Amino acid sequence: MLLEAILALVVGGVVYWAVSLHLKHRRYSHIPGPPRDSFVFGHFARFRRRVKEDGVIGWYFTDLYHEYGEVFLIWFGSVPIFVILNPSMIKEVLTDYKTFKKPPVGSASGSKIASLMHINGHRFCGVNSVLTDIGGPVWEHKKRIMDPAFSHKILSEHSPKFYKVAERMVDHFWKKQKEDGNVELREAISPFTLDALISAGFSGTVEDSKAAENKLYGVGQLFERVFKSTPLQSMFPRLSGLSKFAEEVGLAIDDVREIGKQMILARTSAGEFGSVNDILDHIIAANYNKESGELDVEGCLDDFMAMYGAGQATTLATMGWTISELVRHADIMERLVEEIDEVWVAGGINDESDSATISKAVRDMKYLDAVVKEVLRHHPPVTVALRTSDKAANIAGYKIPAWTRIMTSQQTMQHLPKYWEEPERFNPNRFIDNSPVPFTYFPFFMGPRSCMGKNFAVLELKVLLCVTLARFTVVKDPSTPEKITSMQAVLCYSTNNLVRISRR
Repeated sequence: MLLEAILALVVGGVVYWAVSLHLKHRRYSHIPGPPRDSFVFGHFARFRRRVKEDGVIGWYFTDLYHEYGEVFLIWFGSVPIFVILNPSMIKEVLTDYKTFKKPPVGSASGSKIASLMHINGHRFCGVNSVLTDIGGPVWEHKKRIMDPAFSHKILSEHSPKFYKVAERMVDHFWKKQKEDGNVELREAISPFTLDALISAGFSGTVEDSKAAENKLYGVGQLFERVFKSTPLQSMFPRLSGLSKFAEEVGLAIDDVREIGKQMILARTSAGEFGSVNDILDHIIAANYNKESGELDVEGCLDDFMAMYGAGQATTLATMGWTISELVRHADIMERLVEEIDEVWVAGGINDESDSATISKAVRDMKYLDAVVKEVLRHHPPVTVALRTSDKAANIAGYKIPAWTRIMTSQQTMQHLPKYWEEPERFNPNRFIDNSPVPFTYFPFFMGPRSCMGKNFAVLELKVLLCVTLARFTVVKDPSTPEKITSMQAVLCYSTNNLVRISRR
């Protein structure tokens, strides 16, 4: 009898789930899109296959755009995703953060990156950090206090710290060139984008940077492995070894949070809180209760780790893409080096230059700015933006139920011929004295939830480039393919990037 009862419950549960999924399919049947490959898994297999073939998600959406237009529906497993590729629709969804929120962390249909905010029970950046909060009063409070830390004025005050990081990076480049005969970009750059965050963002020491880098080495690898995992592996991580690896990374994250805790306590106990005027100061302020006089240290650490999650990896990806494009476009590299020589080198920028001198030199380099913008157009580190409608909505004449996932793709929008002339051509000139159609260019997202650290990332990138190209000639290693290849994980990275450097 017990066995029969259990069997009846299982069968009943399967029938209930199948009927529920069928009804869900019917609610979205009025929206155009490719036929589902599987009743259960939707387009998941095709999605994974295309990402593996192309190395980036965006080209899949580009094909669907040409076939179905600016609006279509895809199924990621049993989750319907409403894709929009129209500037006015993108404006509506990305600017109205109260209606169209980030997917709840840990939700069944939330993104895989969200599920990693707690890794095997180890707290990475929690659910209420400025990165992961879906957009409620906690996020609004933190954003209001932390935003000023990323203003051009405050960041420029810390530009000499970026210069010192860049010096350490190029010394490392030269060491790798002499030891190996070439430099692998991603591996060589990675420690120094974290170094920049710790040094310029948190006013930490080189020792702090090295300690954090050693502990966080496996985090990016874990994100990539989880992103590439199948639904079965995600449900049963031991099948792919993810469970053991995640536990090791989780322990490392605990250690990094301890490093951050000591930095925060040192800042507050030394009476320096509020006087340094860096990102760490603003993180502390965002988690300090003036009425009670209490500091939420765990909240500080969540935001500390969120800055790592959102900042270090994106700059690493963009620096890699920039060098990858420059070594394949000799004319653009030559013009950029000429500008660096005329402004940066001729201006005598060195490790004793003050913040005003360094910041002015960066602002004066218009072609450098155009190159960075074109890199971000071609290769946005985050290739899609995902939101959730917390109530039924009408977009482009299509009624969508509440809690529908809505997605757009920066990668796709920034390559549509309708808005960009010769979109596949790497051409920085398109950003000189020209502005793109609004809401067709958003490498750092748009609206209130645009990337808080975009100014930090761009300033860091420009200083790293100037110091590198002022010191070295950089060329593609013969073993590196002429065509750029990429790898889509949580972020999109360039791959096969061996370069050779020589002193100028």
